[in-house]
Amino acid sequence: MSAQDSSDDGLAKQLDELAYQCRSLWSAWEVVAAGLGSTAPAESPAALYADAFTREHPTVTSNLGWASGQLGTRFVAGMGAHVLTLAALIDQRELRLSEWAVIRAELEMGGRVAWLIGTLKDGSWPTSDARVARVLMELLADGRRHVRAAEARKDTTARNAYREGVRKVEQDLDTVFPGWDLQSIPENPDLPAWELHGEKHVGLSAGVKLFADLSFGRAPGLYDAFSILAHPSWISLDVVLTTNHDIDGVTHSSYVLKIEDLSNLVRLACLSFYKAAHLGADYFRIDKTPLETWADGAPPSWFSEAD
Repeated sequence: MSAQDSSDDGLAKQLDELAYQCRSLWSAWEVVAAGLGSTAPAESPAALYADAFTREHPTVTSNLGWASGQLGTRFVAGMGAHVLTLAALIDQRELRLSEWAVIRAELEMGGRVAWLIGTLKDGSWPTSDARVARVLMELLADGRRHVRAAEARKDTTARNAYREGVRKVEQDLDTVFPGWDLQSIPENPDLPAWELHGEKHVGLSAGVKLFADLSFGRAPGLYDAFSILAHPSWISLDVVLTTNHDIDGVTHSSYVLKIEDLSNLVRLACLSFYKAAHLGADYFRIDKTPLETWADGAPPSWFSEAD
């Protein structure tokens, strides 16, 4: 959708409204997130996990008990940053291909949120050790990826810094789960052997499925749908995303995104951020009123199948 495609006043108003919804949701999250700076109530899952971890591991730094919530809410904020990027693309009327990659990246972060601070599929909560196992695997996997990336670009300073970070995570693993063989963690975190304390590491696709199940009931194939449109694919470019038209006997191709399709994409992006923000707020038991105020002002149809 280029500038000339959106010159119609009615269409321009619809586009501006979609961008507004993205930004107003981010503003709501900013108010909610301010509550993260306060001490979590004793009855909050965050505080209960931290307390249980401290009681079970009195000699280990208590920060590990809070780490899952801290990392999970950082991913919530990351999802919001992607929603703001979508708003910027709408503002510039430059919606061609990037929107698919932006929302896919947002959903990937949603998968991390669900795994780190969400409930199990049956609505119950993981044990405190299971929660810590998840966050340590997340930190270790991420650290090792950055070590490999630094090695690939021959950045010795960054490689050494990331290696030091990995070493500290490995020390925490040894302390919390003594006797566990660190060599059993493969360099590729998507391999089946990537497991700790009975918890299997959740990869990107599985994480998005978990997030969708917790947030929307179920959304089969959600990650695959966005991946196939975000990754290099001749079929996606030629059949799904391209419109051909004839000008003086010459076929011209252009990337066209219909307003109905864009509305659905923005709806998914905003509701994903909204649901993830709820997970973060519920985990720390902070006030969610700004999120509900945003929801009251969002198009009613957005919630018809997403409650």
